[in-house]
Amino acid sequence: VEELRLCFEDMPDSNTGEGDGTHRLMRQLRLAMRRLTSALAHNTSLQILEIDSWQGENGGVFDDQGWSCLVKAMAENQHLEELQLNRCTIDDIQACQLSSVLASTNSTLRELGLYDNKISDIGAERFAEALK
Repeated sequence: VEELRLCFEDMPDSNTGEGDGTHRLMRQLRLAMRRLTSALAHNTSLQILEIDSWQGENGGVFDDQGWSCLVKAMAENQHLEELQLNRCTIDDIQACQLSSVLASTNSTLRELGLYDNKISDIGAERFAEALK
């Protein structure tokens, strides 16, 4: 597999009365994302990873542990060329963590998409510095 595109949309909000099911589904989804990103560290064929996780009030698919797995995987992966993390509720702290890894490794990443996240000018500047 050279490309993996995951899109998570139209999850029910907890205000719809489906809250327990939604929270359970989000826990399972976040666990799956941790496993996926851990596997990314040693993958030699995946070149494009796209995660689009519009989740409304439920937050993104990355919890703290899942984000840590992604950052660690990016430090070890030497094959990924494109990473799209759209609508994943990434904030400045997470942006700084990922940009530090990208700046300090021999990353093969050529394209980084961060559409519709919670990154301010501070996080954007860190990415710009890291990807020079």
